Amino acid sequence: MSTYDIDLVYLWVDGNDPEWLVKKRKYLENKTGLKIEATSKARIADNEELK
Repeated sequence: MSTYDIDLVYLWVDGNDPEWLVKKRKYLENKTGLKIEATSKARIADNEELK
């Protein structure tokens, strides 16, 4: 069994960052067949989980 010094990795993105939103739109514009769960605003919403 391996042990690690890292207890948790929390991925976070600022869903209101205009630069990030431009990159996201550019990436998604040619994608088809994606599930709504993968692209909805709920996926990047700030629910203050870290507070």
